[in-house]
Amino acid sequence: MILLLPFFSHRVYDAFRSHSLEELLSCRTFLPSTICRYIFRFCNIYSVPNTSITKREREEQKRKNSTMETKILKTKTVVDNKPEETRNPVKLILLGDSAVGKSKLVERFLMQRYVPVQMSTYALTLFRYDFKSEDGEDVDVDIWDTAGQERFAAMHPAYYHEAHACILVFDVTRKATYKNLEKWLSELRTYREHIPCIVACNKIDEDPDVVTRAFAFAERHNFPLHFVSAADGTNVVQLFEVAVSIGAAYKKNPKNEDLMTQVLEMLKEGKK
Repeated sequence: MILLLPFFSHRVYDAFRSHSLEELLSCRTFLPSTICRYIFRFCNIYSVPNTSITKREREEQKRKNSTMETKILKTKTVVDNKPEETRNPVKLILLGDSAVGKSKLVERFLMQRYVPVQMSTYALTLFRYDFKSEDGEDVDVDIWDTAGQERFAAMHPAYYHEAHACILVFDVTRKATYKNLEKWLSELRTYREHIPCIVACNKIDEDPDVVTRAFAFAERHNFPLHFVSAADGTNVVQLFEVAVSIGAAYKKNPKNEDLMTQVLEMLKEGKK
């Protein structure tokens, strides 16, 4: 038993690192149940999944379930130079540490079909993307970029004002950027308590095996998790299609608790 201890310790370490319940469960034969329960609590995982499916299959199922009730808006035609007075945009913001690839993800999605507007007063940049969907719906989108402001203690409140959806981005090659997602979510909820969020695991081209892992942050907050690469474009279009769609859905029907959003939308309707 003593000779086997290093082997099982290594397995437990791998389970900690990947937050994999399958690996933890495989240690159950050799570890007391009380220790297993402690490990589950430590990892912030409170339920035992169906071990007959893989982690990747669970993530795919969760993503499908999270968007099942939301109509996905797919671009049919991009509309250029739309007059500002006719626009009623969905505001999409991205949060995450510096250099996780937020700007690169936006640029990869838009592929130069955008109009960047520098807001020097707040050190922010927004990208306008207007299109007609395959269902014939006119959709106006403002995608806001931090322009490096995340290097400071906090984002300017203007960044969060009237946002309808948020993509939380981390770099799979830098563990600290994943840990800091809690900080970014906490700040977001200070200004926009109820808007929907998506988690983007970026740079999977540098670590392809990451798509087999589960991440406790997304599971804990019940956020869809997308594995993406700004470098080669993997899943980037899908990420933004879902983000824009849930943002548009929230804009049309904000939660009852979000009184401010309802009032602002009523005021905008009154101006038309």
